[in-house]
Amino acid sequence: MTGIFGKSLVEDLSLKPLSLYTLPGWLSGPAVSLFFAACTFPVDRCPAVNPVLAHEMFELRQTIASFSSICEGSATKEDSPPSEFCSGAYFQGDMDSTLWNGMLCLGGREEWPCEAVRRSQDANGRVWRSPRLARLRDNHGRPTFSRDMAKGALMYLVKTRDAAFGEAWTAYIMRTGALCPDRPLYFSCNLTPAFVSTYNRVADFAGFSPILAPQGPPFAEILGAYDQFLQSTQSSITIGFAREASGFELHLRAADLLIRRGMGEWDHSSEEIAAALSRTMPANLYYEYLDRGGSDTWALKLLALSPRSEPRLRYLWIWEKKDQELDLFTIQNYSMGWDFIFLIDLFFSSCARY
Repeated sequence: MTGIFGKSLVEDLSLKPLSLYTLPGWLSGPAVSLFFAACTFPVDRCPAVNPVLAHEMFELRQTIASFSSICEGSATKEDSPPSEFCSGAYFQGDMDSTLWNGMLCLGGREEWPCEAVRRSQDANGRVWRSPRLARLRDNHGRPTFSRDMAKGALMYLVKTRDAAFGEAWTAYIMRTGALCPDRPLYFSCNLTPAFVSTYNRVADFAGFSPILAPQGPPFAEILGAYDQFLQSTQSSITIGFAREASGFELHLRAADLLIRRGMGEWDHSSEEIAAALSRTMPANLYYEYLDRGGSDTWALKLLALSPRSEPRLRYLWIWEKKDQELDLFTIQNYSMGWDFIFLIDLFFSSCARY
């Protein structure tokens, strides 16, 4: 891959500390400060300590954002003809938007993904898969929500601590006994100990009411026993799960880690899960980031992997696929774009602004 100065990025960056890097003459002196100020990357506070790499990442994000799809202010994919995009009874490109928007909200610094999650809640407190579906209050017989999508709403709550959203959601769940009325045909709206445990953790963190037993005290004893079981058997469960689970299941486990990370609950259990995911799927840069954090080397991998022009059909969130399901052609031709923007934003999440 060629860097912005015409040399290999690996040659330019990975083997040189910043103190030994010499910029071209046309970027020396006062011009340097103006040039990198325009990038809005405070390099001394970013994981990418090399300013050239920071600029490359910034420009990549701008390129990807130019072709990533939005439906009613919400990140979406394209899985229908252009004439039907974001319209019509059977458009399905925003079926997972609440999860994607929640990840973009928690990992980034832009307000619109957070706002998209907020608008995915209707006046009754029920949360839908996208703002469009919340507005329509209809998904034409298809699933309207799930515990998977709920993780995106929880990420939004971790980021914003929107107690009004949380209170309305808890009230809906307590009133109906589920995340949506799609059960029993669609079981993924049912409550589970694992979900309630995570939900109530977020409720405590964000300052809204937890889910209570229908006619009794909180699920404290059940959830406490569940948490102890997970902690005592985490290694064997995680390793076995990572080997046998689908890519989407692994991605949801990583979503739990992102929620924990956002609440500052990173512990030995979190480290074990992240390490197991990264070992099992070594090509997944999302799992690598959760396991070992960002670095110039990690960023170079992302720069080499990401699409630089509009993909043929933007319908894959790459990080929810297993390594063996992907190759460079598939990634660069079918990535929805928001998957890479999410990682770039997460990488620069320690920066003051960008």
